[in-house]
Formats: sequence, structure tokens, C-alpha cells
Amino acid sequence: MRKVNLLISNVFIVLAIVTAAIPYIQLGMKETLELPTNDIDVPIVRLSDIEQSTEMVREKASTRGDIDRGNSYTYKWSIMAPTQYEAREHGIVYGEEWNDASGVYSPSTYSKVYKIIFPSVSENLVDDLIEWHDMFEGKEKLLKVEHSSFDHLIIKEDDETKEIFAAKGKGVMYVRYHGYAEMDILLKNVEQQIRLIGE
Repeated sequence: MRKVNLLISNVFIVLAIVTAAIPYIQLGMKETLELPTNDIDVPIVRLSDIEQSTEMVREKASTRGDIDRGNSYTYKWSIMAPTQYEAREHGIVYGEEWNDASGVYSPSTYSKVYKIIFPSVSENLVDDLIEWHDMFEGKEKLLKVEHSSFDHLIIKEDDETKEIFAAKGKGVMYVRYHGYAEMDILLKNVEQQIRLIGE
């Protein structure tokens, strides 16, 4: 009986050490890089694919160290979602203005991408993303859409801002786009990227 108690105690000690170490492991595996202007092997929606304008150039938003944080992506890790990306991208199109004449047309994207271990939790993660990104606004503009390329798809659209909350298999994505491209173009790009992580 003493050996069993000792074994159980040792198991709990190991579990406690591992649990305490997880936040440090997550910090150690977090890395932020500047987005290159060309394509990269990261499943994010690129602003150039949405805008499709040869006149668009990168807009430097905020620089910390050697990294333009406004045009960057961060890799993260967790037990339930071992592959995670968060990305920001800002562009500017000289010669074009916003419709309200508030300045030069400057579209942007913000994305969160998760490859989760259990597809069964994808709907809950989508709900959490909606809660997080809609916490200051009403949910009356959210529209649940049936789409053969997604297990869950919820969109939100205003004149200048479009948001997509999507899940397919092990892939979950949130994309917010600020600009004048059509929702169909944004949706097509989300569909292409989620396919890369959904399996």
C-alpha cells in the first residue's frame, strides 16, 4: 500500500511540475516575425489577395525593434491548439480615398488561425472568438451561413468592415478585413487557407 501511495504522490508531483511549466513553454514557443511582401508558408489571408491592386503598397503601422508590428505574424502554441497564428497587415493605395473623404484608402486585415487537436471543440472556439471580438458591439449583425466548404461559418458585414468566423475539421479561423473588397473575395481566401490546416 505504501508503494501505491508513493507512486500516486510522484504522479501528482510530476503533473504539478508540468502544469506549472506550461505557461513558460508557451512563452518560449511564441515568436513574432515581420510579414514578407511575397507569399509565405503560413495559412493566413493576405491583404494583397483580397485587394488585388497593383497600386497598393505596405503601410508601416508601428515598429518595435526591427519588426513592423502592423505587418507581422505571431506563432503560438498550446496543448489544445498546437499550431496558432495571429497576423496583421496594413496597406495603402495612393490616389484612392475612403468614400467619406477621411483620407487615403488604407485597407487592413487581422487574422487568428488555430489548428486544434479535437475537431469536436471547433464550434466552442468559434463561439469564444465571437465573444472576444464582439464584446463591445451587438451581435445582431452576425449571420450564420450554411456553406459546403465549412463546418461552421458566421459572417458580419458593414460598409467598410467584414468579419468571418469559420471552422473546418481541425482548422478554426477569424478574419477581420477593413476595406472595400467584396465579402465573396474574402470568403474565397478564407476557404483556401482553412483547407490547409483543417485536415
